[in-house]
Amino acid sequence: MTKRTIVLPSAPVLKISEISTPDSSFGYNLSFKIRMMGDSGVGKSSILLRAVDNIFSNNFISTIGVDFKILMINVGGKVIRLQLWDIAGQERFGKVESGYAAGTDANMFVFDITDKISFNNLKKWIEEEGPKYCNEKSPIIIVANKYDLLGEREVVVDAAAITAFVNSLDPNREVIVIGTSAKTGLNIEELMTKTVEALCRTRGIELGAAALANSLTYKKQIDSDWNKASGSTTLEKAIATLSIFTGGGSAFKRTFSMHPWRHGADDAQKIINNHITQTPIKTLGELVEKLECIPNLPKDCYLSDFITYLKNGMYPQPGVAPGTSGTPTFTGKK
Repeated sequence: MTKRTIVLPSAPVLKISEISTPDSSFGYNLSFKIRMMGDSGVGKSSILLRAVDNIFSNNFISTIGVDFKILMINVGGKVIRLQLWDIAGQERFGKVESGYAAGTDANMFVFDITDKISFNNLKKWIEEEGPKYCNEKSPIIIVANKYDLLGEREVVVDAAAITAFVNSLDPNREVIVIGTSAKTGLNIEELMTKTVEALCRTRGIELGAAALANSLTYKKQIDSDWNKASGSTTLEKAIATLSIFTGGGSAFKRTFSMHPWRHGADDAQKIINNHITQTPIKTLGELVEKLECIPNLPKDCYLSDFITYLKNGMYPQPGVAPGTSGTPTFTGKK
């Protein structure tokens, strides 16, 4: 019997992944490529944006061709790099998509529960794209999106029936059926986690218990960045350290960074930009307060540790090596 994983929503709950630093010099332990497919307008781009950047926009326009993002998550003590490919739903872009599909590890098919046509079209998507570019053991993920619109739904999700239906089209694969809402964040983390777990099972990769926070590794990286940062005051050094963390203002570097602890990088860069172009930050305490306002920041990440070190005065005055005694300069709230 084909194994299936079923995750159906009960109430909207937004969770953010805990991220930790891997042992691999590449910044991650495993890497998987996932194609997201389905009719135009079902919410593929919104799911991708929520998963990677934890934001939602009502003003999305249809994807033209292919979109691409990288997500780093911790599953079972391993840092996983996911290449997420958002494939346009319009049939006329099929030939464009095929050039990006080689090496796919899993296919993710998305439909809109308020649009029965998008559900009916799953048959076409799975038949045409399910077996392509994947090995025979790759899992198939079925995503029922827009659970924030239950009052408008046209499809009642029957996970067992969907699993049987998918297996009739493409047998002998593990099937995951999960209900999501890109708008509220419902089950978005679970979608990525369950997908990784299924991929690891099909490859015989064991996942251990969730990794513990690796604060010593973060501190080592922060110390390294602090030493590289320029500035004649502790505040200047702190802002310069943040700039190193964010990639010096380069959105490209933040997007393609191999570091799994990049949470909050975009928000930190906005703080730096505002400091440079609009309202200068005058004290270290003011900087800390702004950093603490960054939403959904995991406890186990670079920025969280950086905030703690600044609040506790762990960084000495410029000219004193990190880790040695110095005069705390934090003057804000503790």
